[in-house]
This record gives sequence, structure tokens and C-alpha cells, in this order.
Amino acid sequence: MPLGYTNPLFILPFDHRSSFMKKMFGIEGRQPTAEETKLIASYKQLIYDGFKLAVEGGGVPKESAAILTDEQFGDAVLKDAAKTGYTFCLATEKSGSDEFDFEYGEAFASHIEQYHPTIVKALIRYNPEENQEMNARQRKRLEILSNFCHQSGYKFLIEPLVPASATQLERVGNDQHRYDNEIRPALMVKMIAELQADEVEPDIWKIEGFEQPAHYEKIVAQARSGIGRGDVAAVVLGRGADDAQVETWLRAGAGVDGIVGFAIGRTIFWQPLVDYKENKISAEQATRKISDNYLRFYSLFIKENTQKAKINPVAPNHLKYKVILPRPFGIAGRLFVSVFFTYFALVLLPFGIAFPGSGVDTLGHVFIAGLPFILVPILYGIKKLRQGDKVSAFVLLAPPCLYLSDVMVALYEILFTDRWG
Repeated sequence: MPLGYTNPLFILPFDHRSSFMKKMFGIEGRQPTAEETKLIASYKQLIYDGFKLAVEGGGVPKESAAILTDEQFGDAVLKDAAKTGYTFCLATEKSGSDEFDFEYGEAFASHIEQYHPTIVKALIRYNPEENQEMNARQRKRLEILSNFCHQSGYKFLIEPLVPASATQLERVGNDQHRYDNEIRPALMVKMIAELQADEVEPDIWKIEGFEQPAHYEKIVAQARSGIGRGDVAAVVLGRGADDAQVETWLRAGAGVDGIVGFAIGRTIFWQPLVDYKENKISAEQATRKISDNYLRFYSLFIKENTQKAKINPVAPNHLKYKVILPRPFGIAGRLFVSVFFTYFALVLLPFGIAFPGSGVDTLGHVFIAGLPFILVPILYGIKKLRQGDKVSAFVLLAPPCLYLSDVMVALYEILFTDRWG
């Protein structure tokens, strides 16, 4: 399966467990009872109902919408999502732990296989300037999960949180906002590079938001660096922030090549659930509010992309390509496109040579006729080269370069020999 994710992706995540139990139900330091588990699951069902309302009502395209939840409280939701054909993500990490480990230990694979999710997700807390031993252990476990996903046909998503250390906060006067804008971007680039160096290869990065497009661009550039990573994507997470802050992050990220959507959870569902728990609204009203919130952020993202001329709103599953071209899958597909277009140009030159006496005039017509066909693979090949995908770039650029060399040979023969009469 090719690495990366090329469709828009708007995730409604509700895989929260420890924090959800503690803050919503006051359950801390112990496992929930069977009755409490059932209650928590019913709240997650409300979130899922809000998601379905937004999708089935035509607001968010089904092929672009997705949910993220957990096995403990979301079993019924996961099974229904699979049956209904939704894109759905399954959380694998042990909840409430500062260090990434599998929720079900060495049995993680069997727990994934019982649901066959579209995307497998892992949350990590990783500061490249802190706790190198823990970081190394996390990379090793993530490599195992990465290999499993790619070998088993699942897309792999990593949600890397980069918590500030005391030293890093001191450098910005203990200002979290300054840390997010001045220090965290470089740390995230370094973190991604370290994971890549240890062969951790996510298809999607679920990243904390930024207020400047340039920060997103640097993250995507690192995520796509190296051979085969040209289609790796990123989504912006909400981090439980208020509406205004999340909107700022989305506006900055929308339109950046490689940012294909968002993963916003608590900002969408938390207040409706609190109001429902306090009997201020009904279950139906809570579902409607969750649906409306999800739709509002989706509409904002789409609007920002449209304004920046990076998205086709009529067909939202083709996001923001700088070069608008058919998107074949794999190297074989790219080779086919390149050969298909350059073939017509390559046969024109011998045809022109077969009629002596026409000289430069014929060559000029041949070159002009072939130019539109060689530009397509050249432009696409340059794009892949800039993304670091040298193999695909070579496959795309080789045929048109051969054609251009033939033109130069023919020009030499016209000017310095009598072959063309």
C-alpha cells in the first residue's frame, strides 16, 4: 500500500478515556464499573449520532468524514461504523500514560484485526530535547506498530504532543503561547525526523495547531522528506481549545499543501454533553449541537481552502494540488502516465525526419506539437523531486528528457550535416 493519504479527512475524535472519566464523571484512579462503562458508552453514542447526522444530512461528504474512538467505550460505535462504511480510526495507546505503550500489550494486533479500522492511531508525548531513553523506547514500539499497519493494509496515524519542559518555558518567560509559536515548531520538525530515522512511517500526522502557515509548511516539508513520502498528509487537532483558537489554527492551516483536514473533538462535543448531563438539553438536542459544531468547522476549513484557490469545492476529495494533474497510484501508474504522454511526442520526431527537405521548419513544428505532452510529466516530475521522491521524479522526467535530447540531435544534423537535405 502506497504511503500517505490523498483525500480530505475531517475526523471527529472521541477516543478519550482517562480524561473523559475524570472530568465528565469524576472517576479517577480506578476502572469503571460495568454500569459506569455502559453510561460512558452511551455518551459516546451521542457523539457518534451527531457525526452521522452531519454526514447523512449531506453536510460533510461521507468519503471525507471520519471518527476516532476506542475499544473500551466505543465497541458498538466501531462495529456500526464498519457496517455502515464510514472511515473510522481506532486508538491503540494506553490511556493516561506519559509514555506510549499498547493498550492491550502484545495482543494489540488481534484487537485491531477484530474491527479492521481504516486508520490505526497512536498518541505519543515526545519532546526531542527531553528524556532520550523514553523517546527511544517509544520509537521502538511505534516502529512495530508502523510495520504492522503497512503489512496489514491499514493507514497509520500518529498524534504527537510536544509538551514544554520547564527549561523551554523559562526561555519564553513561562508563556505557553510563546512556546507554541516560537519553540514548538522546530521541536516538531526534529521529532518527526527522529521518528523517520527509526523507520516510523505514518501516513497521517495529527498535529497541534499553529497560528502561522509557515509553521505548517515546515512540518509538512519534513513529513514528506525522503523517498516515498510525497503523499504523507497532516490534520490539525483541536487540543480542547475554545472555538476562537481552533478557528485561528484552521485558518492558518487550510490551504497549506499537505494539510488535508482536521481532528477536532472536545471543542465540538464537550459542552453539549455537559449540558445534557446537567439536564439542560435533551439527547436529541445534544446530538444536533454536536452535528452543528462539526459542520461549522468543516465549512470553515472548506471556505478557507476555496478562498486560497487550493481546493475544488465541487469535488472535495481532490484537495489543493499546486499542479492540477491526474493522480495515478504508485510508480507503475506514474510511469504509465509519463510514457503515455511522451509517446505521441516521440513518434512525431521520426515522422518529421522521414520527410527530408523540410529542415528546421519541420523540426520546429514537431517540437511545438510535442511540447504540451512533455510538459505534463516534467511539471509533475519536478513536483515529486521537490518532495524528495527521487524515484518517481526519475521515472517521470526520463522520457521527456530523452525526447528533448532527440530534438537537439536533429537540430545539430540540420545545421551541420546534409542528412535533412
